[in-house]
Amino acid sequence: MTPSHTRKADRLYRYYVATDAIRQGYADCPVRSVPAAEVEEAVVAQVRHLLRTPEIIARTWAAAKSDGDEAIPERDVVKAITELAPLWDELFPAEQARILRLLVERVDLAPDAMQVRLRAEGLQTLVEELRSRKAKAA
Repeated sequence: MTPSHTRKADRLYRYYVATDAIRQGYADCPVRSVPAAEVEEAVVAQVRHLLRTPEIIARTWAAAKSDGDEAIPERDVVKAITELAPLWDELFPAEQARILRLLVERVDLAPDAMQVRLRAEGLQTLVEELRSRKAKAA
């Protein structure tokens, strides 16, 4: 999908349009376009949910461990990711967007589902950033 927008009565409406719909015509595409705000809210909710799952925490720690640099202890990974949830609402929108770009590799939409694919290296970078911020604050 690709971002697009339109203006009506001095109001901006943002949405995402399926590239298949653009190339092959809207009639043949099951997901033609979707409001940007709805997709973005759903992606944020899904990312926040995924960050709390043990599987993601384990994969993040494994990626950090195999990086070859100084290994991040598992407890630090768990702590950094769990502390992000309450911090999220306090972040500026630009910082939230930066974190989402860091974490989200791809979003796939279907008529009845949405799948968010995360970047393992993005998770590792986020954990390292949270650790370094905490160290500077201490």
